[in-house]
Amino acid sequence: MNGFDELVRCATVGLGTRPLTADGLEPEVRSALAEDSATTTDLALDAAAAYAVAHRARIGSSPRARPLGLPPATREVLPPHLETRVRRLFGDQARRKLFHETLSMVGAQGWTLPPDLLLRVLNSLPTPDRAHVIMDDRARALFDTDRPGLDIPKSGRALWDEGTPWQRVDYLGQVRRDDPTAAWTLLADGTWLGEESKIRSLMLKKMSVGLGPDDEPHLEALLDDEDAHVRWVAAELLSSIKGSRTVRQAEELLKTHLEVSAGPPDPPVIDGTPIEPTDELIRDGYDWEHGFGTPMPVTRLQLAVSRVPSRRLAGLIGLSTTELASAHVLLEGADISEAFQDALKRSAHKFHDAELAEALLRARPEPSELLDVLGAGRREQLILELFDTPTLARFRGRFWPRPLSRAMLHRVAEATAWSSTQRMGLELFELCWVMAQDTPAELIPEALSLLEAVPVAPKQNTRGIEQALSHLRGRQELTRIIDEETT
Repeated sequence: MNGFDELVRCATVGLGTRPLTADGLEPEVRSALAEDSATTTDLALDAAAAYAVAHRARIGSSPRARPLGLPPATREVLPPHLETRVRRLFGDQARRKLFHETLSMVGAQGWTLPPDLLLRVLNSLPTPDRAHVIMDDRARALFDTDRPGLDIPKSGRALWDEGTPWQRVDYLGQVRRDDPTAAWTLLADGTWLGEESKIRSLMLKKMSVGLGPDDEPHLEALLDDEDAHVRWVAAELLSSIKGSRTVRQAEELLKTHLEVSAGPPDPPVIDGTPIEPTDELIRDGYDWEHGFGTPMPVTRLQLAVSRVPSRRLAGLIGLSTTELASAHVLLEGADISEAFQDALKRSAHKFHDAELAEALLRARPEPSELLDVLGAGRREQLILELFDTPTLARFRGRFWPRPLSRAMLHRVAEATAWSSTQRMGLELFELCWVMAQDTPAELIPEALSLLEAVPVAPKQNTRGIEQALSHLRGRQELTRIIDEETT
């Protein structure tokens, strides 16, 4: 390709000294370029990418060459003042978090980066898709997805027949989302039986999408599978099907083995009797030792609780949800209240039961995945109502409703200050970053004031505070520049 030599000469000498024109490029490459390449730099960048694609495809002068067909550019390059700031950030490895946040801010305005900086950014990222926020269809075609002539990866049924184990897992998930029955047809060919235990379990978990009565016979058959992990996944999926034999079995076990012996005005007490294993219960997984050091009678009761839809539990036992969450539970006279609550927590999380999750949090306020079950608004209300500052410090970077409201910002700041006075380094660092990254733009001045007021002792490590302050100030400056450019 003689035209490529001309491109190299122009780039080496400098496009300002030796401008590049489309006339010197190969016809196949010239036809692939956008008609509206704004600058010589755009033309050179597009031509270089087109030559690379053409070389891979070996199009040469072949009449069978596939046209590149690049779409037109739809994003403008960001304004010069902001470009200077972005280049400086990209060169500062210590502020890489702020740089990635800046990409999102730039992309939200419909801007992109100059070609040379875009190339450097793409080369610095593990995968190109992380830069899609600042790339239009043209840029994605050049650098990411449109690669004529490359080996076409396996797709469709070939992924199942010839793909790697992980590709087969992904393909089964795709089929399940599109056609639940077809997913069982894939498994019916028996080839999945040759996969290792972990892969087979993952394949079966893909069936959790769109579970219904039609899936029950297939899952029931897998309760006799030779692999214990597959049997366990099958039983778990069966417990998610309304009215399945597994659910009815668990409900009957709880009605038989749990009895409320005291209630209002006294605190509720639930008396339990052991669930004795039968051949059927053993087949259904009630012989598994699921908890480390947990006695099997307790484990069986926990398992039965977790297999009943959480919204049916209270009525089944004869208590309200609030009473159930705070009940004192005995098994043959031994207090198993904590183990019973653990089973309720798993059930609330599994069935996304916000009412039970809130009742459990009120009964025992502590950092817990139960907070994830609640909507952001309700979660914030409970955090404000239930948790003291030392407990909030244990949240670290988890559970906070994002973006932070003003009330949440102040609670995070209180937890940050408390962590600093207690010299709790990890908690302090993570809470500082919650403030730095999750404070909305309009509250940044307030967040800066709160962080600057965090007490520090002599010789205390303040790196987390300093980095968070730098991040907030950087966000504030970028927001100001963008506002100036867009108003």
